[in-house]
Amino acid sequence: MSQALADLRSYDVLVILNEMKEGKSKRYNLLLNQFSNPQTSPQFYMAALQGLKDCVSVLRQEFDAVVGTLLKMDWLKQTAEVITLYKALILDLIAAHTYYLNPCLRMIVLSFTPKILPSDIDKIQGDHIRTANEQAFLHLHDLLQSLSKIVPMATRALIPLMAECQPYLKKSAYQQECYFRNLLKITGYAPTLRSTVLTIIIDRLMKLDVCASREAIQEAEENTTEAQMFAMDLNEEKIVEVKPMQHAEADRLDQIMHLLLYYIHFVCYEKDELKWTECKTIFRELLTVFDKIVVKTYASSHTQFFMFYICSFNDLLVEGFLDYLWKRVQNPSHGMVFRQASVAYMASFIARAKYVNGSSVTACLDLLVAWIHNYIKNSSDSVKVDIEHHGTFYSVCQALFYILVFRHKELLASSKGVKRVQGFNLQTIVTCRLNPLKFCLPIIANTFVSIARIHQLAFCDTVMEKNRRQHLPIAAQDKMMQHNPLDSFFPFDPYILTRSKDFITELYQEFEGNVMEEGHEGMEDEELDLYEHKESASVAMALSASSLPKSPPDFMMYGTSPGFHHP
Repeated sequence: MSQALADLRSYDVLVILNEMKEGKSKRYNLLLNQFSNPQTSPQFYMAALQGLKDCVSVLRQEFDAVVGTLLKMDWLKQTAEVITLYKALILDLIAAHTYYLNPCLRMIVLSFTPKILPSDIDKIQGDHIRTANEQAFLHLHDLLQSLSKIVPMATRALIPLMAECQPYLKKSAYQQECYFRNLLKITGYAPTLRSTVLTIIIDRLMKLDVCASREAIQEAEENTTEAQMFAMDLNEEKIVEVKPMQHAEADRLDQIMHLLLYYIHFVCYEKDELKWTECKTIFRELLTVFDKIVVKTYASSHTQFFMFYICSFNDLLVEGFLDYLWKRVQNPSHGMVFRQASVAYMASFIARAKYVNGSSVTACLDLLVAWIHNYIKNSSDSVKVDIEHHGTFYSVCQALFYILVFRHKELLASSKGVKRVQGFNLQTIVTCRLNPLKFCLPIIANTFVSIARIHQLAFCDTVMEKNRRQHLPIAAQDKMMQHNPLDSFFPFDPYILTRSKDFITELYQEFEGNVMEEGHEGMEDEELDLYEHKESASVAMALSASSLPKSPPDFMMYGTSPGFHHP
């Protein structure tokens, strides 16, 4: 420490500031330098901070360099006495000069992301580092809460800062989890910010999600699993801590998804009792974010499961979500892409959510069937069979077939159910001039046709044969379009993030069986050739092979948003 400031006393600070006004900057510059010196003693900090607190009224904009240096100070690593005095100084400063509010808030929000050296990344699981960070976060929230009481507009000023100060996408999963966990903690004492915080978090999830396709995640995890299999001790039973995922973006995505799903449960439940009022409120907020960000984003695989999770809390939430999706499908003012995405979400949700009861399933099927028949009725005989004009129709038809594939066992379990499904008049749908089976994913079309034949719901042999003969290979044709003409996706395909999957697994319906088991029992080779051409068989084989280790194969896992796994 400089000899000129070695015995600094609190009343010296005002003298130094007055000297600066007179053009004598030596001791002023030394004072600023000591705040950023890691060797500075706690005694100096106590004297300097107390001195600044005593003359806080003179710290106008002409001394903004002092305030800037003060805000850059590594105060969270100081002694408890220094931290307490620092917080008191900041509160007095903002009370006297509100134009320093934004810089102070920025300092707090930036501090929500702990500073970790690259060499310390592997040490963040240690109790010492985590405990120190948690203690620092408590001080930050205490200061932020106190500021919001002094200046009520502080919460409004936080809104742009929370988005601007996010850690970079490449920051570690722990750093990102800390930042977003602290944002969620703010909602405890500033509930008006919750919608904004949820929007920020889900937007970050989407950015990570589009960088982590299911195929890439599975490949990284399979390679790791194979390498670790030889190191397992089969005779030793112990609880194994969940290790970070090998795919970097997936690991960050997993950490934040776990945080979000935990927070949703925390808000909605207290001692295993559903708090219905709070649940309805956060459901509306999440649905708004879903509409604003998720349903319009192309290429997500996991983020959308926050809606899947919260809907499991009550049947009314299921009905609300399905009603929202169906209104989007019906509304012609929405673009075709968004209508197709909405019906894909609707079909995938009904197919995969175990908790969707039978009455909701049949009610949705009634809506889909009525809409399809009405569309066919209003189409002229000269209508052209093409996706460009009838994309929504083909997507709704595929959604109907997809739900029937997943739910046919329960739908046809009783004679009443059989009669109801027969009333859908599927024969008219599959044989109409628009020929919906032609544009469905082959694996869906083949499985539906087999189920329809077994239960005598519709006979599609002639249509499938005609479509097969028209499916001529073209060298210049996009292979993607051959397999997936509707560019279809099923957003609730299997969830494969390792930490957060515990929230989803018990709620999730795997497909029971596979295409061959469901549709081709007792069929001759010639019949198989008729209904399952080479491309469909290749897709089914590829999907079967792509299942994660130790997970039951899901043969109806067609692929990830936006596309599908192809050989």
